Amino acid sequence: MKTLSLAILGLLAFFPVHLRADDVERISDIIYTKHDGVALTMEVFKPAKPKGSDVIKSISGGWKSNHKGSSDGGWPQSGYTTFVVVHGSQPRFQVEESVAVLNRAVRFIRANAAKYGVDPMKLGVTGGSAGGHLSLRLATRGDAGDPKAADPVDRECSAVQTVACFYPPTD
Repeated sequence: MKTLSLAILGLLAFFPVHLRADDVERISDIIYTKHDGVALTMEVFKPAKPKGSDVIKSISGGWKSNHKGSSDGGWPQSGYTTFVVVHGSQPRFQVEESVAVLNRAVRFIRANAAKYGVDPMKLGVTGGSAGGHLSLRLATRGDAGDPKAADPVDRECSAVQTVACFYPPTD
């Protein structure tokens, strides 16, 4: 554990800090979809001087997700708009359903890219543990969307351009 903590601190040392935490706008409880009568939400952390790229952070531990302890990961302080996405939790929602709603979150972000000041073609995803697993699934299974969909969000592509995850369960 000590080695992991040192490795993470070492990685963070390479990210230059340009903004103070109070230069970040936090927008909470954005509903990106409803599934089985449950509103699934995200938080957006917008830097004062965005680079146009964003980080999608999948909050999940044991495939359970909530906003407790939600943080921006420090990315907005380096100019990256950060979307902290909460998915449906087990046992009510299975892994495949969580992957599907994360695809919906990416589509929602793309459809609202101008609103949040991000480039829809510069999306990255991250997560740790189950969030890392879901990030890998999202990164390898994004699709083009349905150009004939009635909902404009469903017309958007759900592929991401990069993934970085921490200790995901894989086989």
